[in-house]
Amino acid sequence: MRDIVAVNISKFTTGLIKFFRLGSASSLPGRVALACSPNILKNFAQNLNQSNNFSFFITGTNGKTTSTGLLKQILQSQLPQQKIICNDYGANLYYGITAELVRSSNLVAELVSNTYALEVDEATLPKLATELYPTTLAITNLFRDQLDRFGEIDSTQKLLVSGIKNIIAQAPSLNLVLNADDPKVALIKDLLSGVPEFSKIKTFFYSVKFKDPSKSYVIQDLDSSKAESVTVIPDIVINIEQENIDSSIISYRFKNATSESIELKLPGLYNVYNAGTAIACALASGIGFQEIKAGIENYHTAFGRSEIKFYKNRKYQSFLIKNPTGCSEVLRHLSKDKSANFVIAINDNYADGRDVSWLWDARFEYLATMPESVFVCSGKRSYDMALRLKYAGINEERIINREDIISALDYCLDIDTKKSVYILPTYTALLDLQAKNL
Repeated sequence: MRDIVAVNISKFTTGLIKFFRLGSASSLPGRVALACSPNILKNFAQNLNQSNNFSFFITGTNGKTTSTGLLKQILQSQLPQQKIICNDYGANLYYGITAELVRSSNLVAELVSNTYALEVDEATLPKLATELYPTTLAITNLFRDQLDRFGEIDSTQKLLVSGIKNIIAQAPSLNLVLNADDPKVALIKDLLSGVPEFSKIKTFFYSVKFKDPSKSYVIQDLDSSKAESVTVIPDIVINIEQENIDSSIISYRFKNATSESIELKLPGLYNVYNAGTAIACALASGIGFQEIKAGIENYHTAFGRSEIKFYKNRKYQSFLIKNPTGCSEVLRHLSKDKSANFVIAINDNYADGRDVSWLWDARFEYLATMPESVFVCSGKRSYDMALRLKYAGINEERIINREDIISALDYCLDIDTKKSVYILPTYTALLDLQAKNL
């Protein structure tokens, strides 16, 4: 009975938030549900754990939301008549995941599906894994991120190992999907080898390769020379056949067979890695090529990840930034567009990370190659961002400060109607845009 009350009050809370346009209702309804029934997630999990074949957690520093969205689309191709439970908006903490399960239940607290693809925050994984366990867990990468929450990479790695141990302590088996190109991720298999339940784990390593070796490029923090050497032979290789400004043509090799080409309608090498995560999860679960191809090619961008929006009849595109590596990859990609203006919105709320020193590790120097661009700094730490751009070699006359994000976007759109406009927000700055229906 408490679960039924909790679900109905939570759904009512969601309705109020959306009616008054107070936000996305991605987390607060979960907090409300747990206040009404502290065991509601455990009760949902008990049903899912007993009856599920396709169940996935995706965790890691970067790429969780897009990888999970791509995987959801693949699962929808595999199971066209079934709802796929997925936290599409990236609410990956304990309350956000609870809120998603409540949204996916009926008024008598019964889940409408037993298939899910959930992105899970690295620090949330150990606790969540004591209640809900998937058949497949994927780890995208491990980069320096929110040092005030996670500490250095080794601390995050320990959190993930702890979470995996909690899963295999109760799950009958686990497909573990690991990025072979990230030494810190690849090492996780060895760190688990002494665990008594290690025999339950079947590991799938995936790697990304350029078909043309002359075009090889390594993401900044995936350079193995910067970390301990880990020799891994990948089970799944994602081949980049062609890289375009806003898309890539890829294929994959698995069990000595190479697939046909797939069009990934997302820009940048980092999104090829995201597709690789989703493809590897699907292959580990026995999903075939046609479903994988349909899922990847029918995918539309996730919240704030290369998302195209319109304001005042003008188009702009948003790219979430939150740590040095992800930010550097976005900057590398966008610096190819020499006719563009930018809003860079930096907040330091809890969900962003209080410590913004990561701005000095991101390669804003890419933007110094754009002499005609204007950069509007916004958010609570707009002056920190402006200072960083100055030291990146950008002329001070092209650095504008507008702390209010709407004022910043207005200025950027109005200054030159012919140029592309890109907005690079941290997470809560992105939520500010969403709350204003932008």
